[in-house]
Amino acid sequence: MNRITHTLLVCFALILVSCSFNNKRKSTPEQGDDFVANNVTNTTSSSVYVKSKAIDFFGVQLQGKYNDIVDRIYALPMLSLIERRDTMKNEHNNVISFSHTVKFCDVPCGMNVSCQVNYDDEMSVHDLCFITSQTDDETIHKFVSELTKYYGEPSISDDKEDSFHWYLSSGLCVRARHLHAPDGGWTVYFYY
Repeated sequence: MNRITHTLLVCFALILVSCSFNNKRKSTPEQGDDFVANNVTNTTSSSVYVKSKAIDFFGVQLQGKYNDIVDRIYALPMLSLIERRDTMKNEHNNVISFSHTVKFCDVPCGMNVSCQVNYDDEMSVHDLCFITSQTDDETIHKFVSELTKYYGEPSISDDKEDSFHWYLSSGLCVRARHLHAPDGGWTVYFYY
């Protein structure tokens, strides 16, 4: 077999393998399959999507299309919008992030959201962070009071360091603490 014939056969074999792989990737799960469960991998013609856990934010699962998630967040009484910025930043591995300015527990905060992009442009929020530059102790008490009403008493409570942690059986972690910055401030962080 000459070199050209060998090269053509190798190319043909690679094309067949590639076509076979792409056809498998285009299949979608049937309704009711394990796709609905967390951490199920699905593939499309260009990307691999992982359906990840979504944060339970005061009883609201932060999962769905972008506008649905935003509407659900702002329907909650402890959160109100100051400025909405619909610019999404692509991170890596189908993760995007966006930021809004909000009032969380009547405290002006930056709200930073990181989402895993799932199948069919649905998203699952897996990191949600509120940051304020307010430095008074009244601020952390507002946060902790609201968090305790819904999530119960903190798993770890350090009044001296003003650091509070909730570790929930679902795997959700919530932290309220000083912001590690020269000017101070507070942060509340929800994550899996």
